[in-house]
Amino acid sequence: MLQVLSNSQNVGNYGSHWPTIWDHSVKAMATEDNRPACAECIGRLTIIEPQTFLVKLQELIKSESTVVRTVALQALRYTLLETDDAFDGLLKASLVDILLKILKDPDMEIRRVALSVLTSAVHNKPDLIGPSLGQLMPFVLKETVKNMELVHEVSLGPFKHQVDDGLELRKSAYETLYALMETAFSCINVTELFDRVVAGLSDDGDIRALCNLMLAKLVIIDFDETVRRLDAIAIAYQAILSVKLKENAVRQEVEKQEEAIKSVLRMTVLLEDKTKGVITPGNTGQVGQQWLKYLDFAKSTFKNQLSTIRGESRSKASNTGK
Repeated sequence: MLQVLSNSQNVGNYGSHWPTIWDHSVKAMATEDNRPACAECIGRLTIIEPQTFLVKLQELIKSESTVVRTVALQALRYTLLETDDAFDGLLKASLVDILLKILKDPDMEIRRVALSVLTSAVHNKPDLIGPSLGQLMPFVLKETVKNMELVHEVSLGPFKHQVDDGLELRKSAYETLYALMETAFSCINVTELFDRVVAGLSDDGDIRALCNLMLAKLVIIDFDETVRRLDAIAIAYQAILSVKLKENAVRQEVEKQEEAIKSVLRMTVLLEDKTKGVITPGNTGQVGQQWLKYLDFAKSTFKNQLSTIRGESRSKASNTGK
């Protein structure tokens, strides 16, 4: 079916069969292995005949079945790659309403996929959602907050591990926030954005890495607010650098901590360079004292690593300038 749908010459030849293909795609969702192909088929059909199938797609998104809703959202995400203005005109009337509804879905996986749809829309259809970002942002921000009720402990042999069932959803929310920051920064409440970025520095490693990328941009986009947040950043960074692993820590834990330290130290060098002359012992006032204390700690404890990072930065800058 995908081969037929992917050939534009078939649009006229097989048009009478589109409803049948749609019905087969919906029925085939019952088998897990079929779902990616089903989502693409439904997405392609929606692009080919939006007048007919966009309404049907919306009906699938309202289904009581979480499987159907998930596949329908994946199909919707597929349609966001379409660049036809006429299609956009039809999609504009429903896209935001769909997102507002599905971002409130009680199922976490549905909300995660919904965030991926929003992220795709941010990249591919910014004009369609830009005017409604004020309505969408609260849902994104809410999903970046760690829900301790979803964290539980499991036993693996003699070891106990914490499992966070909300982690993947939270990662998706931060990815969406990053996309919004890059494409629609003027529409975002800066205070709320920084609150969540700073909070993310104390979260899972993947989220922390993403927040560090955001900080690297924010120090340029909004320098003053970044300076005001340096003390909070310092507290998060020092906590990471101060982690002491157990003597019986497995190799994976050691490597994870080493990567966390490198990431923090790289950002420390960047932030120190960008804010040099602004935060000094003589003019900190109430802002920056914790940051300066943290810098002293980092420089005394990780002198060699910081020297290596600075050397790499100079080498990179030199090669870029050639």
